[in-house]
Amino acid sequence: MQGIIPLINKIQEALMVVGSQSCGKSSVLESIVGKDFLPRGNGIVTRRPLVLQLYNIASTKEYAFFSHLDKEFTSFREIKEEIIRETCRVCGDNKGVSTDPIFLKIFSNNVINLTLVDLPGITKNPVGDQPKDIEKQINTLGKYHNSGCSPANADIANSDSLKMARKVDPKGERTSGIITKVDLTDEGTDALELLQGEIYPLKLGYIGMVCRSQKEINDGTTIVDSIKQEEKFFKTHPVYHKMSHNLGISALSSKLNTLFNALDSLHPLKIISDDDIHTSVENASALTPSLFVEEKAFHILVKQQIARLQEPALQCAEQVFTELRDLVSSICLPELER
Repeated sequence: MQGIIPLINKIQEALMVVGSQSCGKSSVLESIVGKDFLPRGNGIVTRRPLVLQLYNIASTKEYAFFSHLDKEFTSFREIKEEIIRETCRVCGDNKGVSTDPIFLKIFSNNVINLTLVDLPGITKNPVGDQPKDIEKQINTLGKYHNSGCSPANADIANSDSLKMARKVDPKGERTSGIITKVDLTDEGTDALELLQGEIYPLKLGYIGMVCRSQKEINDGTTIVDSIKQEEKFFKTHPVYHKMSHNLGISALSSKLNTLFNALDSLHPLKIISDDDIHTSVENASALTPSLFVEEKAFHILVKQQIARLQEPALQCAEQVFTELRDLVSSICLPELER
């Protein structure tokens, strides 16, 4: 399985995060990685898609590589500087955007094997060097996204990210909702109905999060401290405490890794004991002594273990089929219309 996931990382965009400007997309990605490494500021800061490929390794050393540089990065501050530098190289210094992605691989024992894509925030009116059709360009970038990010203190009915999701996933079967800034709702109100999917149902559901404020970032609040504060907020909140196990960055990371926990958790010998093996060998050989393990016993034991892979394998195949179907349906070539 560890050999398969890096291969999948090369050909898939497992989670594409899209949302309006300043909705907390970058905070979500940084919380998953556990490091402060994405550019921040006013207006549209993410101006090129950032394809972030995470690899879980046994070593305590954390390092990263960009596809456009033959250099190993061990400082996340330098990673941020390189993202800014590479963005400006292609997009200029005045808010221009580009569809040309930046590829970044991070190797750490604190991440899960996953590919994330950070997209430019949805914007309506061009500023600076931005093209007149910037809204259309960003909509095109997010065409295949499957995770919508919206702040809790905004009306979900006007969510641009969910509007984009409906175009490619009208039934809400492949889209997961990330509700940020849950702690910033008006006094006396909460986002419970939204998080429970009662306002806009999604098959994959919603995860609520508390993002670091700009003041906390300026004051030096680390992501580790922020995650602890988020966990405390949900556990002690009069409304959210009952569902706190399904809220926060830990719940989001677990959810994203569910399909892989489904496969990795199937240990080949988990339900087979030494007694089971001994019994199978005796039943297969009956009264005939044998110097080697009976092939029949091997087949019986292996078949029942392979059967346990059926359900997660079918889930994986279904997801691949769905993605391929959507990709083909989006290709407008005369040769394929028939």
